[in-house]
Amino acid sequence: MTTNSTFDRSSVNQLLSQVARIKANNDRITKLKKESFNIFSLLRKEHDEEYLHSAFIMDLLNPLGTHGMGRVFAELFFEVARIEFPITDQTSVEAEKRLPRGRADIFLETGERQAIIENKIHAGDQENQLERYSQFLHARDAEGSVLIYLTLDGRDSKDGAKKSKSLHGAIEYHRVSYGDDLLTWLQRCREKAVDHAPLRETIKQYVVLVRKLTGQLTNDEMIEELKTAIQNNYIAADLVSKQIEAVRVEAVTNFIAELTDRLTAELDEGWSINPENKSFSDMATNSWTSLVITHKKWPSVARVEIQGQATCVNDRTVYGIVTHKDEPIRSTVDMRLGEIKFFHQNMKGIKWWPWQDNLFNFGDPEEMAKLFDETLRTKLIKNVVEKVISLCKASQQPLSTIGP
Repeated sequence: MTTNSTFDRSSVNQLLSQVARIKANNDRITKLKKESFNIFSLLRKEHDEEYLHSAFIMDLLNPLGTHGMGRVFAELFFEVARIEFPITDQTSVEAEKRLPRGRADIFLETGERQAIIENKIHAGDQENQLERYSQFLHARDAEGSVLIYLTLDGRDSKDGAKKSKSLHGAIEYHRVSYGDDLLTWLQRCREKAVDHAPLRETIKQYVVLVRKLTGQLTNDEMIEELKTAIQNNYIAADLVSKQIEAVRVEAVTNFIAELTDRLTAELDEGWSINPENKSFSDMATNSWTSLVITHKKWPSVARVEIQGQATCVNDRTVYGIVTHKDEPIRSTVDMRLGEIKFFHQNMKGIKWWPWQDNLFNFGDPEEMAKLFDETLRTKLIKNVVEKVISLCKASQQPLSTIGP
């Protein structure tokens, strides 16, 4: 074991070699357990909050859901989460519920009682998001409303410590985690569905996906081996851990720069592309910053953006059409885009993001690892360039017809 802080290349190499061996062994066990096959991973992107996770959870919570089990799953959810909320056969459950100021990922309503579940896999919070939802619920039912913040690890919202003038106090919400609460709930749902094989096995598949997202597709032996390897090479492990974030930032910064060069080469005359903050590293690490693509014939309030949610390094990155400030132009953009087949999917109810879709997610270690493999990085850039160019070409004519 290294006993001083002097850089020891052999200790670092030894540690990395041991970790690679341990991971390979765990991957082999996972494959033998058939946990690599997952229907959700095949049909949807694993981190798709809206069309995968919110949709599936919403259906389980719905007493009239396709599962045919009535209200039992919803009752179990609030029991596991230790939250009081009435569930009846008439409870309505809706995904992507439009509100006056935003959209609720999952919205439940029983009589006068309402609950909002804000679902976060890797995305950061939107500005004052929970505060806006809290104000909406408070205005309707100050005593019985429920606001739930669902994340992989049960973390606090960045709005959690804020004060709201209208509420005269801290925002009240319940923290619920995928890794603990949701897994417990899903296991209990599966027990209730023991006599319904298709439903039981579908829930089991989703459990495997949640375990993967929360880093629980590992065996106890692997964890102990990793701990031992770190203990035996602690200084090397500490040195490596302190460089991880710097390596990630550099990789994403270089990726964005390379992506910009490729897009610049592919776009015709009349297009311009620039980081919103004039720095690729700023876009990689700052929240809600964008790579902005504009056309000389477009109104100044309309553009294509590639934006981190909240940062490109740690969360998913989306792309889409963005409009700002001018309400009549926003309405015209919606109308023009609605006439184009390309935009029939992924149209959003958000005025400033009329069209949006996921692009990549470097919060996922497997996606980040592609940046260190030349072949996979090249393939990823090619895929991203094709998507963005398709969006630009589809939107060029309709947006060019809108006055400044």
